[in-house]
Amino acid sequence: MNFVSIKKRASLFFFFLAIIIPCSVFSQDTVTGAELPVTDAPLAENEISPQEKNNGKNINIDAELMYGQYNNILSTLSLIQSTDSFTYQLNTDFTRSNDFGYDNSSFYESEVGFSGKGQITKNWSIIPQLDIYNESHGMFGNSFYNREEKDKIVLLLKNEYKPTPSRWQVNFGGGQYVHRLMGADPYDMSFYKLNEEIEWEYVWSSSYQWSFRHYSSHYFYKNTTNDDYHVGNEILGSFKIMEYIKISAGGIMDWNRDAGFFPSGKAQIASVGLKYFILEGAYIYDLVPFMPEDLYFDQKFIYPNNNLPPGKVHKGDVKGSFELSKKSKSDIYIKKIKIKCRGLFEDNNNFYNYNFGLLPGNVLSAETVHAHSLGMENEAAIDVAMFAYEVGFLFSYRFDRYYADDNITYRPEHRFNGGVTFTSEKWALEWSNEYNSSMYVYPGSSEKLGDFIVGMLELRIQMVDSLFFNIKLNNLYNMNYCYIPGYAEPGFTVLAGLRIII
Repeated sequence: MNFVSIKKRASLFFFFLAIIIPCSVFSQDTVTGAELPVTDAPLAENEISPQEKNNGKNINIDAELMYGQYNNILSTLSLIQSTDSFTYQLNTDFTRSNDFGYDNSSFYESEVGFSGKGQITKNWSIIPQLDIYNESHGMFGNSFYNREEKDKIVLLLKNEYKPTPSRWQVNFGGGQYVHRLMGADPYDMSFYKLNEEIEWEYVWSSSYQWSFRHYSSHYFYKNTTNDDYHVGNEILGSFKIMEYIKISAGGIMDWNRDAGFFPSGKAQIASVGLKYFILEGAYIYDLVPFMPEDLYFDQKFIYPNNNLPPGKVHKGDVKGSFELSKKSKSDIYIKKIKIKCRGLFEDNNNFYNYNFGLLPGNVLSAETVHAHSLGMENEAAIDVAMFAYEVGFLFSYRFDRYYADDNITYRPEHRFNGGVTFTSEKWALEWSNEYNSSMYVYPGSSEKLGDFIVGMLELRIQMVDSLFFNIKLNNLYNMNYCYIPGYAEPGFTVLAGLRIII
């Protein structure tokens, strides 16, 4: 049995499980309007809390099934279990739709994710992670291709060993990636990736520490291009020069199949010990390898070009954050404020730029261009307690401006997300909006896709002690938009379903 058939069976099994066992991971605090737990965060990155250890063998399950227009199905399942020695989380998501007003526009997306953390000894823990993903999208009225399909399996095994005053982390992983364009002249591209990483950190004192990192990745392509290989080594020293300031500096030595040996370095200055603020500034000059799984698998309707070189990148990064939380007996007060700001500068001699219409079949490809970019990211979250309600505000804004000989395509200059949530003992309401400014379609043309805003409204009502009714309105303003010319996204859609709490 090959990997593809295994992951498809796994996806169907967990989708079936999500329908048969509709339960919930929400605690009693969640039902009464306290903060919702973040069930989609990978537990493998966090320490096991005392609360998790006290849960013993308790299992928390959250499952939801919704149905709507165009025979839409939305199914999710999240399962968390904690014991004294092992904590794990299992997530499954399945979405599908018939043709939504356009011929051959049906699609499905399925994902199964697993992450865990096992405490082998006091100082040694293992962290397994597995992700299985499948998708299939109809290509509308395309006369050359009729369907795009993607499959991937990604496995990672981390080992953390922390004998004071040092820390070791040894990671091994790999993945299988498959991309198919179906039609009269089908295209099938697949590759395997193996990667390993070793990290060492030695805390000399509260003011001095040293770290070393070695990593490598190897791509095995099927009937397309030669294998690709990248190795990186980094050594870094950190020194506290003042009570609230720490500096770090070090050297980097990379080796890449296409670029050979490449020495470089990095430097960083950061605040330490401030109660509410974190401030950081960093500069790095590095050889960034070409990673097709990042460039292609988050983009639809694409014809991958896997023979792209690595990029020599100068990168400046300045960021700061502020966080404040409190409790009060007042009827109205601010429970939490969290603000993040970040500024980015990048000079990349091989920036990966999408090109539409370069190949037959109205699909995207990619090529390289020397580009400079300026970016900014801002996030703000505010939680307010208001009598028997809790109101949450969440906003994010991203700005990206590029300077290159060609237009940088399919990357809007302005992106904004904003939302408001209302939570009470018996019901919860969420209203969110996403805005994308116009973006270039062709590197050598001024043609653009128009800007758009997409809204979502979701209402959850508690019917009985353990049963919720959900209704969700997608593309609330019935906006006609697309990310790639000729491939429209669904319009206004209504879904309704149940969420059961046990």
